[in-house]
Amino acid sequence: MKNLFLRLKGRIITVNKWLGFCFLIAFASVLLIDLWLVKIPEWFTNASVIGRIYRNLCFAYMTSFIFYFLNVHLQNYKTKVKTFGYIENKLSRLQQLSVDLIILLRKAAGETGRSHKNLLTKDEVKEYCKKVNPNPTNSISYTWSNLSFLNWYELFEFIETETKDIFRDLSTIKESLDTEIITRLANIEKAAESGLNKTRGKVLGNTTLELFATVIYEYRTQCEEILDYFHQEYEIYEDEYAREYDPKYNSEKAKKEQENEH
Repeated sequence: MKNLFLRLKGRIITVNKWLGFCFLIAFASVLLIDLWLVKIPEWFTNASVIGRIYRNLCFAYMTSFIFYFLNVHLQNYKTKVKTFGYIENKLSRLQQLSVDLIILLRKAAGETGRSHKNLLTKDEVKEYCKKVNPNPTNSISYTWSNLSFLNWYELFEFIETETKDIFRDLSTIKESLDTEIITRLANIEKAAESGLNKTRGKVLGNTTLELFATVIYEYRTQCEEILDYFHQEYEIYEDEYAREYDPKYNSEKAKKEQENEH
């Protein structure tokens, strides 16, 4: 019974708020007209005619809304639940891509010791970039892929390719993405293409990465923010995805049920 309630709740609260509000107004109007207004005299000439027209419009909207809810909204909801894990995986990969970039930047700047602070301020990124030579004497080892690159320009070209691959993969299920996520993805792709890889892999004569400081900061921040937004806005889909499709969740649930029986 609890699961049924949660399933119904998720399907109802994810309906477009404006459409839902209009449905309630139409429903209340029909009740008001049929149960009360039909029993009182007209307030002015042709008031009953106008009332019938308004009632018919309300009834037509209610019918359309129910059709939309059953045939469109429920299907979209089900699709978002099923694709939640896939989207989360792709956005997590995007986040990790940016995290590893900051880790490498700190290491190249000569910072010793391990630090979990990978979301830096713009000034911090700029200071690190001032210490990094984009054309190091040794190759660059990138945690993300275990690949080595001759310089940072090659690395930025690789990051752009990976970012575009993730964007392309998510585009195949764009019906599961809201407009905010699509907009954020487009901004991240732009940061990678027009910012990080602005030289298209060609080596410049600069001796530091200061030229790329702002875009490195923006890329890292945007990759973090899109994952946070996704978890916040898709929380209702996450809960049902865990119940329906996550083996770890189901195994833990079964274990708890067995413990309760004993």
